[in-house]
Amino acid sequence: MEGGTTATEAYQYVGPFRLEKTLGKGQTGLVKLGVHCVTGKKVAIKIINREKLSESVLMKVEREIAIMKLIEHPHVLGLSDVYENKKYLYLVLEHVSGGELFDYLVKKGRLTPKEARRFFRQIISALDFCHSHSICHRDLKPENLLLDERNNIKIADFGMASLQPAGSLLETSCGSPHYACPEVIRVCKCLPALIKLIDNLVAKDFDVKFFIIFLTINHIDKKHIIHPIHRWVSCEKC
Repeated sequence: MEGGTTATEAYQYVGPFRLEKTLGKGQTGLVKLGVHCVTGKKVAIKIINREKLSESVLMKVEREIAIMKLIEHPHVLGLSDVYENKKYLYLVLEHVSGGELFDYLVKKGRLTPKEARRFFRQIISALDFCHSHSICHRDLKPENLLLDERNNIKIADFGMASLQPAGSLLETSCGSPHYACPEVIRVCKCLPALIKLIDNLVAKDFDVKFFIIFLTINHIDKKHIIHPIHRWVSCEKC
């Protein structure tokens, strides 16, 4: 039809990828589904409007890109390419369809020990890789842990990440306060809440053995010692 627009022309493209539905919205821009025109491969494309961000936020985005280019691990969300023009940055990211671990936990509830161990191993594996390359994520939380179609963990959002050379310490307080360790928020208020949660579980006759409760409280107590030197950690680098 004269003057009409074909279906192909109606699409927007980033390199060889056709932009389709919106997958989500982050602090710095939209994330859209991208489909490769030839292979049909799906990716997630983060679209960042340079003009709407401050200079400091743009520097943070550029640091995130630089750090993600250094990381190639099966349990870290992959960054395959970056396109840009005067107004926008386009980050071509690995597409994962399982959503956030946070939503998975809310929907499913308590995990089985086997599934929890599997998630934990994958997270520790990815963190150990990052730490071995002097990269600190600094905002690790269930909302930043994505799941692929096989329920494998993918650590995402390296916006707060920083390089930490061996022998040096980072001094900037950052991340999400409700997930932060005591030396970041200075006052630890989470231990009483966790003990209250365990008390509620016992009151509701959940199958929780006394010795497990004792060991859990003891472990939580040592994990929340304010001085990091005396605090229990899962491994030397974590």
